[in-house]
Amino acid sequence: MSTLFLKSCYLGMVLNSGLLRILFMRIYLFIFFSLLSVQTQARLFEAIDIPGAFCGRGEPYFVLVDVRNVKKFAFFFEGGGACWDLLTCATQVTTQLDQPRDFSFSDAIFSDDHHISPLSDYSIVYFPYCTGDLFAGSFNANYRGMYQVQHQGRKNFLSGLRAVLGIYGGVIRHAEEAVYYGYSAGALGLMLNFTDLDFEVGRFIPRKTVLLDGMGLHWDEKVWDRFQPPLLEAIKAGFGRMNVVFDPKEWPLAKKAIEVCRQYPQYEFGLLQGSMDLVMGSIFGFMSPLTHRKRVYGSQGIYQSLIDPKDNCAAFVPDTFKHTFLEKNGSMGLLTRTRSGVTAYQFVQELLTQGAGASYR
Repeated sequence: MSTLFLKSCYLGMVLNSGLLRILFMRIYLFIFFSLLSVQTQARLFEAIDIPGAFCGRGEPYFVLVDVRNVKKFAFFFEGGGACWDLLTCATQVTTQLDQPRDFSFSDAIFSDDHHISPLSDYSIVYFPYCTGDLFAGSFNANYRGMYQVQHQGRKNFLSGLRAVLGIYGGVIRHAEEAVYYGYSAGALGLMLNFTDLDFEVGRFIPRKTVLLDGMGLHWDEKVWDRFQPPLLEAIKAGFGRMNVVFDPKEWPLAKKAIEVCRQYPQYEFGLLQGSMDLVMGSIFGFMSPLTHRKRVYGSQGIYQSLIDPKDNCAAFVPDTFKHTFLEKNGSMGLLTRTRSGVTAYQFVQELLTQGAGASYR
């Protein structure tokens, strides 16, 4: 099970202290765990050690691989929040490696049951998240001279990708379909490293789909004030590699989504975003659920930006407090429905088989 929700809730408690908020998030966490479905047969991942790659607090980094279908490969970017100062980084919640080397998982998007996961028959390359920098950093930080963090997320990803391709490159580059999937911080990290993945993998594969789950994108400029200059520069560089200008004062980022889609017409893009997302809205963005909802459905929000069915982008934007949809089972995730009755599972399945078309809310 992913620890994204645990990380996000814990970080929210640190940043937004208050008995009522803590009580609310604990209740939500209890419901989250209570509604998870029974697991099916687990995938068994191989851990590939990445020499010279380390997590935020110095743990050796590795990438996880499960090869089961040489025609279909999915590249997963784990989520897990961000850290930017002594308070948020010293908790170590976002800078530790959660997944064990003998990682096995069978829930939700990882399931090998096609009734549960639209990616059940895909091989998976999984990039764990443990640097607190949105997979963007290539620098070390010393916060107030008290706590050192290795923000080497981009370096780890590039080294990890090269290591995987050194072993499986011949197979991967002859695949027929590729999916790039990231959730929460991993979704943003996927986009910040998209050009490298496209060059090393995508250009060899005819059918390519991008799934961005709970990426946020509707904050105002105050969100970026908390980040240190090196990380802001890394984020700016990531967008720049896609020929997209990143300006913290030009918000929301959601309106930039269509620019990315049009830069890469050979891909099909699917963005999944809860209208009142508690993690990206209340916890990370310091806005009320209703404010977040207004922005998501507004003229510059993700739904209106991607509403044209002729574009290669589509949005799944149910009216819900949920944060992500593909790494949880049942009504808490893949079976979440829009008002029109379309589930997250159906949205992804449509994207994979027919390409981007209608957006749903």
